[in-house]
Amino acid sequence: MKEKINGFLIENAISIFAVGDTVENIFQLHYGVAKCSSNDLFKQLIEYGSVSTLNEFCEGQLMPQIFSQGKTKAILCKPTKNKIVILFLESELNAKENYTKAIDLDLKVKTLFE
Repeated sequence: MKEKINGFLIENAISIFAVGDTVENIFQLHYGVAKCSSNDLFKQLIEYGSVSTLNEFCEGQLMPQIFSQGKTKAILCKPTKNKIVILFLESELNAKENYTKAIDLDLKVKTLFE
């Protein structure tokens, strides 16, 4: 799985690939080469947040969810019942293009967990 995630990081210019395990309530972080201009979203979602809180947030939501802080984006995905994934990346795309990209990345994340 680690090799798949590392390939995904490079292929999609992802800065951080955070996998949340809803059973153990922990995040596993994978770092890419690309960097984000802000770490505010990381702090809000990972450092000050929790897997259980984000998992509860996902219930009843259209997925994926996109969070923005300037050019930094966080895409929240739920590839399986017991996993959540947050992708942190830089993007200068407009809202429609970001949504389309998020849908594409969400599908790719789901294939990683098949």
